[in-house]
This record gives sequence, structure tokens and C-alpha cells, in this order.
Amino acid sequence: MELRRSSRIKARAMTRPVSPFLMTATRKRNHHIASHEEKEQKEYEEVMRYKFRAKPAPFSIFDDGQTGVPKKRKKEATKAKTPMALKRKKGSAISKAKKKVQDKNNALKKLKALPLPDLKKVFEVTKEEKKLTKPKPFSFEAKYEKPNEVKKRLLEETLDKEKKTARV
Repeated sequence: MELRRSSRIKARAMTRPVSPFLMTATRKRNHHIASHEEKEQKEYEEVMRYKFRAKPAPFSIFDDGQTGVPKKRKKEATKAKTPMALKRKKGSAISKAKKKVQDKNNALKKLKALPLPDLKKVFEVTKEEKKLTKPKPFSFEAKYEKPNEVKKRLLEETLDKEKKTARV
């Protein structure tokens, strides 16, 4: 344990300050500012260096007689091919699928509509009795009778105690 701690202490040495290498030290500014004429002359020289030169077209293209965009050919519709093994079997997947479709079609045909409602009862008006809330009598005096009595008793008791202590 002590050896590890001592090795850590030895590994830690005092840090040495290093000055930062800033980009501003290497930055240079051009003291000569090009005029408008100089800029145009420079641009003209660049354009003259990179002139567009068209190469002659090979004549082998025109020998075929086909020029421009080729016409789009229509593809023939593909026909579904079923394996012979599936055709021969009676309980094959195709025949089962056909039976399911037929069963669904038959099931849809067997649906029946709901019976018509009795329209005589629709136009009859029925009165519903509404229960009204009845107000209960309320008064603040009745509500606060007991608490007021308790307060009065406490006041009387405290006054009696004060009179007794004052007499002594």
C-alpha cells in the first residue's frame, strides 16, 4: 500500500508552464491592395488559361442511325404459372384458398337485417318526474350556540381566577 502511494507521489512532478502557440503570431497581411483593374486583369488571365475546347464527336455514333433518347419498350405482361403438383392435388393450397373466398361470399349473403322499430311508441311523450331539492332551514345563531357557550364559560373561569389572584 505504501509503495503504491510513494510511486504516485514520485510520478507527480511539478508542471512546467508552456506558452501557447497562437495563430496570430504566424498571420501575415498583404500590404498591397489590388485595384479594380488589377483584379479584372487577373480574372481575364485565368479565363484565358482555361479556355473551353470542344473535342470532335466520333462518327461511329452516327453509323448506327440511332440518335437522341432511345424509345421506351413495353414489356409483355407475365402470366402466372402454377406447378403441376398443385394442380393435381384436390386439397392443395390454391383450392383451399378458393373455398375460403367462396365461404366468405356465402356468409355475406346470409346476413339478415334487423327488424323495424315500432314507430307508434316513438311519438308518445312521457313525463319524467323530477325530484326537487327542498331547502333546509339554516341560521348562524343555532350553529354557533355551543361554541359561544363554551367561550362564555372559559371567560367566566378566567375572570374568577383573576379575581381570586387579585384578592390574595
